[in-house]
Amino acid sequence: MAIGRGIMQVSRINIYPTAASFVSISPPDFATCSDLITFNVKVENTKSPFTPVPGVSDGYVSVVDITTGTIIGTSALNASGLATITNTLSNGILWLAVIYTGLNNKFKSSQSAISPYYVNFELSDTAISFPAADSYYCPDQNAIIESFTHLSGDPGTYPVGGIVEFSLWTTDSNFISLPSATVDATGHATSYIPAFTTGVPGAPTDGYYLQASFDGYECFARSDSPAGISGLKVKPKIGDTITTAISVTATPLCYQDVTFATVTLTPTFLSNPSSGTITISDKDSGTILGTGTPANGVAVIELDGYALPAKAAIDYPYIYTIWADYVPDGYCYATSSYHGDVGNQLTIKKYFATLGAPTQAGGELPDRFHTLAFNFEDIITGTAANGLSGNFEFRLYEIVIGPDPLILTFGSQAVSTAGATPETVVGVIPGGTMTATSTYYVVGIYTPSGSKCYDTTIVTSANSVTLTPA
Repeated sequence: MAIGRGIMQVSRINIYPTAASFVSISPPDFATCSDLITFNVKVENTKSPFTPVPGVSDGYVSVVDITTGTIIGTSALNASGLATITNTLSNGILWLAVIYTGLNNKFKSSQSAISPYYVNFELSDTAISFPAADSYYCPDQNAIIESFTHLSGDPGTYPVGGIVEFSLWTTDSNFISLPSATVDATGHATSYIPAFTTGVPGAPTDGYYLQASFDGYECFARSDSPAGISGLKVKPKIGDTITTAISVTATPLCYQDVTFATVTLTPTFLSNPSSGTITISDKDSGTILGTGTPANGVAVIELDGYALPAKAAIDYPYIYTIWADYVPDGYCYATSSYHGDVGNQLTIKKYFATLGAPTQAGGELPDRFHTLAFNFEDIITGTAANGLSGNFEFRLYEIVIGPDPLILTFGSQAVSTAGATPETVVGVIPGGTMTATSTYYVVGIYTPSGSKCYDTTIVTSANSVTLTPA
């Protein structure tokens, strides 16, 4: 028994009680959230004699926030039982203590007295960054709003989190809560005034007042933009007037071809509309050629040339005037039209042939060959059209009482042009076809191949050559 008690007594002698404590805290008593704080701590052997001292291999010492259990930092002790721990701290009042883990069979664990420490927030500034003061918005559409929060006096430092609450004030005591938003990586939070929040069509033109309130995040304290009628004023606008302009991308336009018209809508107060319907029509006939919806005030609308009313060859060149009408789909924009005659005209091309003077081989006898020459020309320029291709043929009619009968089709041939020189085609009336007792006339018919730009053209009797055999 004596031996056993001796062994136990030796074991108890080798377990030393300890005391953990703060030597110093810098800065003392309080700091700002972003400050780096230095804790100098020590652990002592409290049993006399006061050696050995806990050292590098004798466990670890930590600084801990007792209220949350958060470990501020941990370090090994040096040979003198000292350690230095550095870190930043969260906002608020922290109750700090030094905790030593101890070492089995050598040093007991210990905890220091609790020391209060104050960590102050960084002041922040929050403001409405969009829209601008006294700007207008459309009350029947979602109106985007945005805030910006940054370190007070330093707009280059901003939180990367936190919530911003948005409010729309009508007076100093009444407001409408708007959707909240999270601060993004650039310090901005984006929300909107929902459509119809401010009421239409009776929204007051004198405006509402926006406020943004940041709830604080990490080192950043809460901050608010001005509230009530001290806030940033925005004005709902209904029936904003719009200037409409139109331009046509292709002129002259081939007959029955397709081109595009660009319509631009410019409101007086609101941003450019991206809603409603634009209708393009022919001024004279009222025929609708195309419709479209603007995007940021601009619409590019395909015009269907097939819908344009056809004109006789003698009417060419023919200029169609294109009109644009805008009809909004809400309260915010007024109807608008462009019914001018400048910048919106389509000049329509058409190609035809002129009938040249005939020559007759072998005299004036009706049984002789008759040669007729036709020249192709562009009706607009008076010269041959580049790339004109198709088929041309002659038709011989006899003038009688009643419908003139077709006597003969002749001279059918493929035609094409390239360059500015009109092409000449020749048709020959065989001898013996006509008699001296009748009067005849010839027309030419051009039929295009492939292109809608070249319409079938008939050189009518009014433009043809009348033949009276001798």
